[in-house]
Amino acid sequence: MKKENDSVVIEDMTDTQLIEFANNDVDSSVPKFKLQHFVGGAQLTPFHNLKQLFLELKIRQDSFLHIQWEIKRKELEEMVEREKLANSTNDIEKQYIEIDLLNIVKDKKRHEDAIVGALKEKDALLELIRELCEGPQGTLPDGTKLLDVFGNKELEEELERQHWIARLAKQASMEMLSYGKIGTGNMDAIAMLPPKEIAECLQLTSDYTVRVGTGMGLLTEKSINDLKLGYVSPENKEKMKHMGISDEFIAENMLESDIDKNNTLINNKYKDLKDNSDG
Repeated sequence: MKKENDSVVIEDMTDTQLIEFANNDVDSSVPKFKLQHFVGGAQLTPFHNLKQLFLELKIRQDSFLHIQWEIKRKELEEMVEREKLANSTNDIEKQYIEIDLLNIVKDKKRHEDAIVGALKEKDALLELIRELCEGPQGTLPDGTKLLDVFGNKELEEELERQHWIARLAKQASMEMLSYGKIGTGNMDAIAMLPPKEIAECLQLTSDYTVRVGTGMGLLTEKSINDLKLGYVSPENKEKMKHMGISDEFIAENMLESDIDKNNTLINNKYKDLKDNSDG
């Protein structure tokens, strides 16, 4: 595979090389950003964020150990098959053994790749856990460290209560912003809360909806003004292309109509005629 300035030159790559690139160079592990914002961060409250990260870490560690055992198993299977191959005197039997060996080697390579991904994810989770615990969210308002919450059943129950209020309020807010009302499912879930928590959840829903809605209104107004000026930031222009928007919707002259163009041509022609007559 040829490279220019440490970059892959795809024009010089064969189909086989592209397949090898997919197998060897494309990282299939879960990125740290995704783990932070869409796995841990999806839990909304710091304690449940941390708890989810610990659960994910446990899963990765179990997976890591399981893969290690599978690799060891494949190594033993390979040794057995190679010994069979060395002792076999039947050509057809040898061919069968060689096919089995190919499958074993392929499976071992797949497990070795998986263990690399599991290690990357485990390291990312360990980093996120340390960053969360050592950061401002690692301590509750009363000074309690998040790690000290585990095993404190009374405090865990209180944080569970806060988590469900925040979770249901966010879900209800998404529906308010999208449809203008809370859907039956979320309203039913909110109604299962005690009366005090229902009021707290609905107030949080209202505050979130109003502030995000107002903020979107201000951003929309700015976008409309930019559109009138024929401006769009180069960064957003490129991002919108990736989102599938057509070129005509991000053109600087998007608001310029055919009528405007014709009127401009007529006015320019009239001006030319007037200038000539004055001359």
